[in-house]
Amino acid sequence: MSSYQKDFYTLLIELKEILENTEVLINNTTKYSVYEWLDIKFENQLIENIVLNTEDSWDKIDTAIEILSKIDKELYRCYAPKHAICAGYRWMFNDMIGTLDYMRADLMKRFNCEEIKLQCGKFMINCMRVIPENSKSTAIMFCNPNAGLYEFTYFQSEWLEFYVGRGVDVFLWNYRGFGKSSGKPDLKNLVSDGELLANHIKSLLPSYKFGIHGESLGGCIAIHVSQSTNPDFLFADRTFSSLSNTILFSLGKLAYLCFFITGLSDIDSVSPYLKLNCYKLLAFDPSDKIISDLASLKSAIAYKIIEDSKISIKRVYLKNKSTHTSILTQNDCNELCIALKKIIEIWQKKNPEKTEIARVMRTEAEDQEYKSFLNKIIDTITDIESCGLPLKSLLEGKFLYLQVHLWLCVLEVWGLNKNFSRYYNYISITKGVMDIRINIQRIKMYENCTIIPELETLLRIFEKISEELQIKAQKQLSYDNDTSMSQLWMKKAGYIMPVTCGHCGIFSSLERSCYDRHLCNASFA
Repeated sequence: MSSYQKDFYTLLIELKEILENTEVLINNTTKYSVYEWLDIKFENQLIENIVLNTEDSWDKIDTAIEILSKIDKELYRCYAPKHAICAGYRWMFNDMIGTLDYMRADLMKRFNCEEIKLQCGKFMINCMRVIPENSKSTAIMFCNPNAGLYEFTYFQSEWLEFYVGRGVDVFLWNYRGFGKSSGKPDLKNLVSDGELLANHIKSLLPSYKFGIHGESLGGCIAIHVSQSTNPDFLFADRTFSSLSNTILFSLGKLAYLCFFITGLSDIDSVSPYLKLNCYKLLAFDPSDKIISDLASLKSAIAYKIIEDSKISIKRVYLKNKSTHTSILTQNDCNELCIALKKIIEIWQKKNPEKTEIARVMRTEAEDQEYKSFLNKIIDTITDIESCGLPLKSLLEGKFLYLQVHLWLCVLEVWGLNKNFSRYYNYISITKGVMDIRINIQRIKMYENCTIIPELETLLRIFEKISEELQIKAQKQLSYDNDTSMSQLWMKKAGYIMPVTCGHCGIFSSLERSCYDRHLCNASFA
């Protein structure tokens, strides 16, 4: 304990001793110490009188009040509004309350915990094992997000409660330089520390199934640790493909340049992830404000599988150079982007009847019906999703061509999966194509009405996508047990789970249920 904590602890002990040595008489019959009475007073309903039992009790009560006054002053000193210098001093040096030690102690009080200290060279890695009441012989190692400490489960214990409630042993740990772990954090060292803990868990619990769950930066570390420790289950939760990708697409080219000038080490998660043969689950939020869709692990995996290119996504963007071996050719992709821009531009105009959509005079009723058909087409087009990412959301970004390209790669690898599924989901896009075709035919019923070419282009492209997805789905159903089928990538890419809770938000009950199904499917819980 620090000097501040020792002084505060001394005051509390003195107060406790005084209260234990001061007796009160209840209803002139029962004697209690004040300390005991404070603990049981709410259980006694019929109280007629309370009196101090000894002559020196008044002096003891006066002393207790003085100590309480000192405790109150110490607490006020910790939380009272101060100017910047005093607040900074208090934050840096006065660790009387509200510290990691208190959070750790609270964690150990709420759960059955065992602190573990691992030595990695001259540095110590602080870990915590949380043991459930009814263990199911499974263990999860949790890797924290950036700047996270396992003591923060004091505030956010959702994952801990989730796993412990399912009989899973949870191993928490702090990166170097965080909490009681010593040393300076470095990506290479963080991975080696994670490997040390993973091997310790496997040697400590050799008969247990072992999994790794990493969130954000922790997802990247979890992937690299998995590469050398071969877990039974991996959950890469809302993580990125590489640090440089995240910086480039979130902060821009200048920040990307500064990243390399400063000599900071980068880390790539795609190749190690694809080499893993365990049950792999990848979660992502299409609207993540911290890790953009272009920098997400999901996009990089899909691009690597489909294009099989040594050129990374960031180099495709910086050099404006890409290959196209996916469903659509480069020309198809260009036409799709141009058509989408054109249609949305026309749709957003206040008076669409004055545009090239309508070339002839119609009655008001016909005009309303015409607009209704057009709106249905555009609603259908913009609501088509690729693993939870709507096509219309791409139109708001500044990397339209690259986003559409990656959107198609993701579509080809995982289909339209929104929830737990082992098979391609192509039904919604097939239905969308039918709706587009029907409404275009309805518009053509008007005499001398010219359909804008962009609608025909979109119909052709989506028909092509729908046909390819149906072929892949049929192959997967026919050859589900044939691992030599190179056209099927589910085993290589793992499963995907779109979420809507933000970068570090809490999973909804539906998302937790979906994740629970994955754990069951992996025979893990």
